[in-house]
Amino acid sequence: MAESTLEATAPVPKPSLVGTYALLATVPLTWGFNFVALKILYGRYHFTVPGLLSARYVLMVPLLALLLLCTERDRGMRREHWAYLGLFSLVTVGIYQYLFAKAIELTSAGEAALLISSAPIFAFLITAALGWEKPTALGFLGVGFGFGGIALVIFGGDRTANIPTTHVLGDLVMIAAAILWASYAIFSKPLLKHYSPLKVTAWAHMLGSLLIIPIGA
Repeated sequence: MAESTLEATAPVPKPSLVGTYALLATVPLTWGFNFVALKILYGRYHFTVPGLLSARYVLMVPLLALLLLCTERDRGMRREHWAYLGLFSLVTVGIYQYLFAKAIELTSAGEAALLISSAPIFAFLITAALGWEKPTALGFLGVGFGFGGIALVIFGGDRTANIPTTHVLGDLVMIAAAILWASYAIFSKPLLKHYSPLKVTAWAHMLGSLLIIPIGA
């Protein structure tokens, strides 16, 4: 996906720094609850991964659409951006959501949470490979430490009580999910130059739901 495929439109106003950090402060709470909630739904209520995702998107997509309707004056996307958005949604929403949910089913909530946080490592490597950012020696040193931490999480889990026997497979699936999560952050940037974060998020998940809901149903 090339940044040059998206033509310039009116710039999107940026939120204040204080507002940005206030919103970011809510992420660890909601993100941490996500892992625990999924484990409960798998263990106590016996959801399958596709069924869980389908139910989740049946509830979430109408709320996103309503939020978009109430807060955005211009809710559409330019015609030349649809192909990019469609591929972006398929890979970084549809496939990512399945891998993320499957990984939590196969491994512990703690290991899953630690491994998905490796996404910045992969974001660094992807942007360096694309030439979008210039890699530094300190950056590569951080990547080395990061991969060392990933190895400790995966292989150290064998000696931890109450870890599922499928945890190694689950950890590998979560690493794949982390790569796609990093890709979401990277490849959303061209869209965010033209549209608000809410509009990009809403349309990406609405398009991703076209794959997720029918499979789960």
